[in-house]
Amino acid sequence: MQKISLKLSIFKPDPCLVSGWMKKVACPLLLLSAAICVGQETDIKTKIKELKDKDPVVRMYAAEALGKTGDKSVVPELISAFKREKEVAPKEYIIDALARIGDSRSVSLLLEVLQKKKEPHGVRIGAAAALSFFKNENVVVALSNLVLDEKESIGLRKTAVRSLGTLANRKAITALKEVLNSKDKGIRTEAVMSLGNIGGDEAIDGLSLALNDSEPVVRQVAVEALGKIGSEKAVKELEKVLTDEDVIVKESAKGYLKRIKGK
Repeated sequence: MQKISLKLSIFKPDPCLVSGWMKKVACPLLLLSAAICVGQETDIKTKIKELKDKDPVVRMYAAEALGKTGDKSVVPELISAFKREKEVAPKEYIIDALARIGDSRSVSLLLEVLQKKKEPHGVRIGAAAALSFFKNENVVVALSNLVLDEKESIGLRKTAVRSLGTLANRKAITALKEVLNSKDKGIRTEAVMSLGNIGGDEAIDGLSLALNDSEPVVRQVAVEALGKIGSEKAVKELEKVLTDEDVIVKESAKGYLKRIKGK
């Protein structure tokens, strides 16, 4: 019987074809990539120069553009720009840019702005919101002190409460529980939501206090927060709401209890 032998050969591309592909496809792509990088670098340099432009609108949009790059190397330039800036709007844009980038070098400036009562109100609110991007113990302390300062505006304190909820640091719970005694319904509601974001037994203690609030909307938000936590302790608190005088609050508690126990 005649033997049939098969020879397997490794594919070897034609050097001419490879060379042609490199010239037509790969090289142009590499050049395009390099051009984009150079373009981005040039654009960043341009935007940094525009931070010193005479027109505040140009300075605003330069800060916005730099923030969108996410490039941490521009942080010192943004900080310097903020310190020399006299107009409110560019300051707000710079703070937003620093928050977008999220570099820890921004924290000291933002804390300074937060505590500096001479700064425009909107700028301080922007700083309070921006600090929610920085998980830093000093940030939690500063925001907690602010929410308890009744001499500060409700708008600023509300923003600080929201930021504490975003940071979800348990060290903020004590301050948030104190805020539940505020005369302002809005800030009490924000405090309840923040306690719900933080969660845990200590936060539930605060939510339990909120279930006795005079305003149905605050009690309703507390029910939602407890329902989302869904722990055994939260269930016990929800069961207390089944006798609430407000139908919406009561029915909401029933719904969350049914959902939790049905799991």
